[in-house]
Amino acid sequence: MHTTTDNLTPGRAVLARVLIRSWEYRKPRTWVRVRIVLGTWNFVLSVLLVALGYWRDASFCYWLAAIPLVGAALIFWTVNRLKHSVQSRPAAPAAGPA
Repeated sequence: MHTTTDNLTPGRAVLARVLIRSWEYRKPRTWVRVRIVLGTWNFVLSVLLVALGYWRDASFCYWLAAIPLVGAALIFWTVNRLKHSVQSRPAAPAAGPA
């Protein structure tokens, strides 16, 4: 006999399991902020490498700039996943007198 899967939550994506650690789900708002700063830094670094390649006429800088750009894309993707985990979390019960 088969069981129904109506009440099962979907599992995390493999990439999310690799990039987002379990302890980041404890304080996701803090880690979202940290990841936004790091993703912005990676994006700025890739823009600087593209500019360096343009001004120095060094084509290897374009390929080198792809590394932090891909890193920034992955970081921003994990930010999106962490934000959705916070939004989908049920609200905590009120701690007032009953």
